[in-house]
Amino acid sequence: NYAWIQRAKHRFVEKYPNSEYNPAFEAMFNNKLMDNLVQNEIREKVKVNKDKNRHVTGALGVMVGKPFFESNMEPIDDNIAVSVPHFRLQIIHFVAQLQGDMYLGGDCSSMGLEGLFGYNFEFGSFGIDLLAGIGFNQFFMGTDTTWDRTLLAGVQGFKRIYMAAVAAFTPKIQWTIKEQDFKSPLATRKRTVFVNQFYLGATLEFIFPLD
Repeated sequence: NYAWIQRAKHRFVEKYPNSEYNPAFEAMFNNKLMDNLVQNEIREKVKVNKDKNRHVTGALGVMVGKPFFESNMEPIDDNIAVSVPHFRLQIIHFVAQLQGDMYLGGDCSSMGLEGLFGYNFEFGSFGIDLLAGIGFNQFFMGTDTTWDRTLLAGVQGFKRIYMAAVAAFTPKIQWTIKEQDFKSPLATRKRTVFVNQFYLGATLEFIFPLD
């Protein structure tokens, strides 16, 4: 807040209306200077956020991708995956992420919710998260429904595009492997299966430095 500079200038002009310094003050401390000071401060805060990872961030977004199923997961076929909701919290290096997974298309659909936790590495405005978590998946196959617990491990990378000192548009890519006990209506027993899941997406992120 640089309004105090403007106030000091106005007080001086009011107290010394005939001062020979008034034209110089008016020329120096104008709106353009105030805007430049504010922009310089914003740029400096952005640089600090890029160079130091001692911050708390919260991000909300969406991802779209592709799951790859094992052959013994019939009758499930090709699907499109959508991650909604998708919320990420980072405290320095600790990461907690809540994400929903929906599989759309084909003869069946699925929805699930997972909680992921992990460790973050940052390199300027780039970052990598190593994640592991637990959740559930529910498959809908005509009139049949199966519900399965799932374990996850994965990695995601992102790039922050700063829009302001405390806000960024953040494209990201994610790969996870999901292990679950799957019971198909065509089978008589549950099978342990693995799903490879690839996502591309973006979040709106708010960043609050701790220093």
